[in-house]
Amino acid sequence: MAVLQPSHVTMSYDGSQGDREFVVACKGRPFSVLTAPKFPTPPSTLIDYNLVRALNLQMTDLQCAKFRYGGKKLRILGKISTTVQCVLNGAPAGNLHFKATV
Repeated sequence: MAVLQPSHVTMSYDGSQGDREFVVACKGRPFSVLTAPKFPTPPSTLIDYNLVRALNLQMTDLQCAKFRYGGKKLRILGKISTTVQCVLNGAPAGNLHFKATV
């Protein structure tokens, strides 16, 4: 009997608007990465500063540049680059590299 392979590297949840949240974990804390076809595509992956601070991740390329996304005024504070764990069926299932703008 053939074993079904998962279609994604990590666990994901489908939303009602065609969006999808992929679940990963960093330092034992799970969080989701949202992909949404109806949202404008940002120039890079965005991550919240409060999550970066809670995970004690090191920021590089420190700055305080103005940035507009989806009609909101934001600030770019820096960049992070780290390894996160993929999550399948509630257990760690490999790693992937995660780079984002804070």
